[in-house]
Amino acid sequence: MPAYVAPLELIHRRARAPGRDYGGRKLLEPGSLRLRRAAEEVPEAPADLGATGHAFWERIWSSCDWISPVADYEAVAEAARLMDDQEIARCRAIRTADPRDLRVVITLSWALSSSLASLGFDLEAILKPE
Repeated sequence: MPAYVAPLELIHRRARAPGRDYGGRKLLEPGSLRLRRAAEEVPEAPADLGATGHAFWERIWSSCDWISPVADYEAVAEAARLMDDQEIARCRAIRTADPRDLRVVITLSWALSSSLASLGFDLEAILKPE
């Protein structure tokens, strides 16, 4: 049985025209969207953060323009705490070489990946080999 070949009219309707998407809708003009800028000032870090969490806190607020100090404060704080916890667990796992401690590191890594993904970081795309 031969493979299905779409009629030419349908093929032309599905094709992308200049200035339009594949559905035929008009594309946005460059610069028409106003993006939120990075936080003007780095919000005060939670008092319970360690050195690693504090460094993460400073870096994320100063470099990520899509993160809002109002809406994302708690999510960033949780990710910073996970960074601290993961560093402590990793040091302990290296020192003891206990498989249970290694499982804790892996669990914290998964939780940290999930937390960063909720903030808009796509780690799979970054780490995917080309």
